[in-house]
Amino acid sequence: MRVDFVERYEWFLLFIFIFLTYLIPLETRLLWQPDEIRYAEISREMLASGNWSVPYMLDIRYFEKPVLGYWLNSIAQWLFGGGNFSVRIVVVTSTLLTGLFVYRAAMLVWHNRTLAFNALVVFLSSFLVLAIGTYNILDPIVTMFVTATMYYFLSGLHATNRKSRIKAYILVGIFCGLGFLTKGFIAVVLPALVFFVTAISLSRFKEVLCYTPIALISMVIIAGPWVISVALQAPDYWHYFFWVEHVQRFVEKGSARSQPMWFYLPIVILGILPWLGFLFGAIKSAIFLKKGTLYFSFWLFLFFAFFSASSGKLLTYMLPCFVPLSILIAHYMEELKNKQNEKIHNINAIINTVFGLVGVSIIVYSLLSTRFMLYETNEQYKALLGIVGFLFWSVIGIASFFKPTRLLTLFCSIGLSLAIGYAIPHKVESKSTPEKAINHYYSELADKPYILTDEVGIGTSLAWRLKRTDIRLTETKGELAYGLAYPDVQNKYYDLKQLVNLIEENNYQGLAIVLVRPERKEILSVISQLKVKPIVEKQGDLTFVFFN
Repeated sequence: MRVDFVERYEWFLLFIFIFLTYLIPLETRLLWQPDEIRYAEISREMLASGNWSVPYMLDIRYFEKPVLGYWLNSIAQWLFGGGNFSVRIVVVTSTLLTGLFVYRAAMLVWHNRTLAFNALVVFLSSFLVLAIGTYNILDPIVTMFVTATMYYFLSGLHATNRKSRIKAYILVGIFCGLGFLTKGFIAVVLPALVFFVTAISLSRFKEVLCYTPIALISMVIIAGPWVISVALQAPDYWHYFFWVEHVQRFVEKGSARSQPMWFYLPIVILGILPWLGFLFGAIKSAIFLKKGTLYFSFWLFLFFAFFSASSGKLLTYMLPCFVPLSILIAHYMEELKNKQNEKIHNINAIINTVFGLVGVSIIVYSLLSTRFMLYETNEQYKALLGIVGFLFWSVIGIASFFKPTRLLTLFCSIGLSLAIGYAIPHKVESKSTPEKAINHYYSELADKPYILTDEVGIGTSLAWRLKRTDIRLTETKGELAYGLAYPDVQNKYYDLKQLVNLIEENNYQGLAIVLVRPERKEILSVISQLKVKPIVEKQGDLTFVFFN
């Protein structure tokens, strides 16, 4: 193979990678609960009701996020129907557009096409970016808007005349406003923090301060109409959204999302695969705050420090950090190229080879062990698919030892991307991707006047699949607790006593209950003591109870 063959077709190879990993699996993978189906269902209800100001889930007010993400998903469902493709196409498009801004930011600073292309490749093929960027959640959308905001501020710093600078700050405000409409104040506060530190370090604080009102005015023009609209229709929205979703989540200890300070370190280490070999060298290089990398270093370290300091932590919060990290890794690759240093590339190839073999070993061990069982006895084909996915990672790792095929590192994850939708163990699939189980009992569920469940995620799954919003909750309120406090939705929740009364009032017919929590055995115990025994069937971790 000629040395320049892969480089000559690098854009074509990247297109193949995007097609196989970001587009092909969209329709075939089942939707995961609670996140994917939650945002799909809220968008479906918004589209069906025509209420574009106040988000609802299961006809219950849902104040955890603003509306732009739901708007975009609703438009996708309107254009492409209610399939999995329409649910995920917005996040995939957002991730690809983020990659475009990664490329443009690197080009703006270094005017080096190879460096910019490598930054784009590292970003799109990083394990965490690929996993979240094809998963229906708001983080890829807000990451796109934050990245655009950061890019146009950088553009303003590089502008050579007042007109270009004004244009850049207008765009900073527009994308800040769009980010705010997607996920709230975080899309404004974090970029502003980086802008402030960068302006001081470059001795350009006065200049940035003079142009800031332009950005603020354009942000208010973008976000203001909805801010007023939701305040008029739901007066307590901003109280809940600001204090509970922002302030309390940041400072509250002992919550379900509370994690230690070091929580994100292993996520970054695993998430940057298959480029882990370059991570520590890139960070070491960035710490010196070299010319060019200064802005991206502040971007990475301030975002990372903020999310690490927050009490509430989720894996997806790290996604915006992978934008500057990808650029810093690409810059480090260019440094190694100039020094003709092959050692780090070989270390990276070894890491990928070993990672794939470890994955294969874990699956094989689970098949032989009685203590650690991933798959049931009739799921060997799923295990085989998992083995093939990890084995392909190792094969690409071996191929990347050779300089002419080094770019093929970006293909490491393709095997897992294509196989994962078919390789999920049944015990995980039934609860986390319950579409198959619901489809199995579709006819029994569709005509029931009352459907109840003991988990919000299963409730949204039922609503999404059955295309009905009258799903009721029993024995748990979860994330809908605030919305359920409104007097007009009191019939959406039943405690155990109310559940028994409902069953008796309906003469032991026309009800279905879908249970998932093992600690809810008291529900089954009480139901079994009723005068008329229901039909009880198991599907993995789900229990279906039918009163016919």
